[in-house]
Amino acid sequence: MATKQEKSFCLLEYARCSSVIAVQRAFKREYRKEPPCNQSILRWYRQIKDTGCLCKRKSTGRPNVPDQTVERVRESFVRSPQKSTARGSRLHFKPYRLQLLQQLNPEDYGRRLEFCVTMQEALEDEDFAAKLIFSDEATFHLSGKVNRHNVRLWGTEDHRAIVALERDSPKLNVFCTMSQTKLYGPFFFCEKTVTGTSYLDMMQLWLFPYTEHL
Repeated sequence: MATKQEKSFCLLEYARCSSVIAVQRAFKREYRKEPPCNQSILRWYRQIKDTGCLCKRKSTGRPNVPDQTVERVRESFVRSPQKSTARGSRLHFKPYRLQLLQQLNPEDYGRRLEFCVTMQEALEDEDFAAKLIFSDEATFHLSGKVNRHNVRLWGTEDHRAIVALERDSPKLNVFCTMSQTKLYGPFFFCEKTVTGTSYLDMMQLWLFPYTEHL
């Protein structure tokens, strides 16, 4: 690869004689090595003539995409949102995580609407909120396994913390519920896997007797 000094020499010689062959001969006499090829000398001449500089142009990165192509890609995203990241970023799209929801059958929509109307009417009763209870259940693994989506480790730098996953580790299923004024539980399931039957037994034999006064 020719240095800036060697390029300048070639350009000065070409400006003087306008002959690539003469430039190559003079270069070989001056530097005692093989001269640049014809294409290089002519390219340097065109560059200095057009830009006034022999510096390499800074790359602009990926080539510009025609507007028609961008619009075509955008339409393809509308038809099928699962496309490559590179194409999406050019359109200023953002990736969104899929959300899992309970599947609804056609008859479920009417039931949902009926429930919403019933709850709106019930909330007009000032004492109704005191009758509401909220419940949840969680699984605790004795190995220390946690839900990675909910757990955060605070610090000024990455802790690089890991949790060794033990498959089929002993676990405990816990249920708890709360009202406006009271906490009920926790209730510990004896079964390794909570089924509909065990859940119903828990509600009938344990939860309902606690909440009869509501």
